[in-house]
Amino acid sequence: MLERLWRQWRPSGESRLSLAGLSPRERQIALLLIDGGCAKTISRDLTIAPGTVRNHIKTVYRKLGLHSQVELMAAVREAGTAPHPAAATFSP
Repeated sequence: MLERLWRQWRPSGESRLSLAGLSPRERQIALLLIDGGCAKTISRDLTIAPGTVRNHIKTVYRKLGLHSQVELMAAVREAGTAPHPAAATFSP
């Protein structure tokens, strides 16, 4: 079912997901989302405000052309294995 929904949002040929266009913090948050996190848990893990996390999430979705965490997870599944969130480093 998830794959069918994904195909409705993504035309064939656009299956590659690239986090390269994201800032280090956006990449870190995207990886935590892929790992199943939500804004509240991510904000606790990163010790930043939940509103800041929600803003980063919106930016990640916009830059990747996605609309939800489910779409993000489907894109990762289609593209292959994603690195573990611990691999995402951030230096303010």
